[in-house]
Amino acid sequence: MGKMKELFEEGHDPLYKALGFESPNDLSVAIANRILKAGKDALTIAKIAKTIRNERFIRVCCACQKYFDNGEWVEGNIPIGKQSHGYCPECFEEIMKEIKAK
Repeated sequence: MGKMKELFEEGHDPLYKALGFESPNDLSVAIANRILKAGKDALTIAKIAKTIRNERFIRVCCACQKYFDNGEWVEGNIPIGKQSHGYCPECFEEIMKEIKAK
């Protein structure tokens, strides 16, 4: 639980950053290299890397409907894709104040 709280307080770094990579592409390459070492062919590697890039989740605040994009929470039309709901930092703070007040 401590690591999740730490990631949340750092501004919801994407998974690739949480795993120590500089970009989603770096993560894809690392996964591809592991597959290659396991003996898979280049076509399989390309398919897996494409799947990783295309299946990223879009984080949406369940309170205000802002979504997380390129390191910041923004308002507007939520892009089409798989969504993961939680709270943006502002709404999380408000919810925690309400909980503590009870």
